[in-house]
Formats: sequence, C-alpha cells, structure tokens
Amino acid sequence: MADIDRAHLVRGIVGQELQRIDHKVGRECAAECCLNVESLSRNGEFEDISLHVRHGEILGIYGLMGSGRSEFLNCLYGLTTPDSGSVTLQGKPMPIGLPKATIRAGVSLVTEDRKDSGLVLSGSILSNIALSAYRQLSNWSLIDARKEHKLAEDMVRRLQIKTASLDLPVASMSGGNQQKVVLAKCLSTEPVCLLCDEPTRGIDEGAKQEIYHLLDQFVRAGGAAIVVSSEAPELLRLSDRIAVFKGGRLVTISSDADLSQEVLLSLAS
Repeated sequence: MADIDRAHLVRGIVGQELQRIDHKVGRECAAECCLNVESLSRNGEFEDISLHVRHGEILGIYGLMGSGRSEFLNCLYGLTTPDSGSVTLQGKPMPIGLPKATIRAGVSLVTEDRKDSGLVLSGSILSNIALSAYRQLSNWSLIDARKEHKLAEDMVRRLQIKTASLDLPVASMSGGNQQKVVLAKCLSTEPVCLLCDEPTRGIDEGAKQEIYHLLDQFVRAGGAAIVVSSEAPELLRLSDRIAVFKGGRLVTISSDADLSQEVLLSLAS
C-alpha cells in the first residue's frame, strides 16, 4: 500500500506517468578516487554527508528544493564553511572555506546562476574566460595579454563557442553560449574535479546536448565531476552513479542500471 501511495505521490508531482529513458547509470568505473567527502555537515543545511567520485566518473546529485544539494556543493567549493567533516582530493586534505585555495587545489565550480554569479555580463568573452586563470596568466602581478588571448582562443575553439570576436560582451550571447563561457572559465584553471550546479538550466535542448558532451569529454580525459540537477532525466543520461538528497541528508547512492525517474522522485520525496 505504501508503494502505491508513493507512486501516486510521484505522479502528482510531475503530472503524468513517467516513461523509462535511455541512460548511463550502471557503467562500471574502477579508477582511483579523486575527491572523497567524510561526514561533512553544516548546521541547518546538510548533515553527515559521505561520498566520493572517481577519476573518469560523473556522480550525479538529485534532490528536491530544500534537500541541501546546492548548499553541499557550495560548501565543497569553499563558499561556505562546514561545521564538521573532511574532504580529500587525490588523497590529500583539501582546504575548505576559501574558493581561491579550492581552485588552486584543482577543483572548479559551474555555478547555479550564470547571470548572477557565473559571469560578468558587461565584460568581454575574453575577460570572462580568463577571470579564474589569473595565476597562470600573470607575471609579477601583470597579466600577459598574449597568454590571455591564446587561452581564450583555445577555449572558444575547444568548446565550439559561437562568437565573431573575443571582445564582444557576454551579455550579447545566447544562453547556451553563455553557459559554455562559464564552463570555459572553469576549465581554464585545469581542474581535476569539476563541480556543476544545474549546468544546463535555462538553455535549449541542443545546447544541453553540447554541455553533456563537454562534461563527458572532461571525464574521459581523466577528470571527475559532481553534477547537481533537479532534472532526473538529465542525471540518468549523464551520471555513472546518482546520490539522492532529502532534508539535508544523503538517502542513497545508486549505480543500478534499472534506476528510473520514478524511483528517484520516490526516494527524494
């Protein structure tokens, strides 16, 4: 009876019967651990979270509003400080609470709101891409303009960003290309682990597929990624394993090839 009630609840949330979709969950990944989280807690946001992501793997995080999913990711990046717990990156303790130190260690964040915190909309494509790579581009506190231009050119080519000029303001671009600039800015720091919070929010289906491809390329090259999304189909297509958050706690981490939208919604509800 409880299962029937949960199924009715899920249908009530989404407004229809959910269909099975092709997805990636269940693919085996035997690589070494990249980022490991042990008993991380932040009062009022999330509690006792332990998980890991391997090189070559995408770990999805699914949860409804208020589940603590984005708060957890922000804490990993250093935007907030945990009350307890630890994080290691490639076996070494990772600094927590200082984004600059996090970037230096090899972790970068694709933020949830590109227009508010991911980009300087009035700035050029070039300046936005180079924004996080200051250390690589500077000599004695001065930016090397040639290095900066080459970095931006390489990223535009690599991510197939559509633009007539690197000097155009980011505000003039489509949502999909803006999101690629956010990703380019993150990749310019040469991270080993990429944190992504709603990486395809507000862009069309074609642009979404391009972002999926870029993330897949990143992990195939040996990187690791943690992707937070409120879209179950997105995580099923993209992730090797999916962690489900509910009320600030980790409910489960699944690599079950039979995982479905309905199961994810049931676990998160």
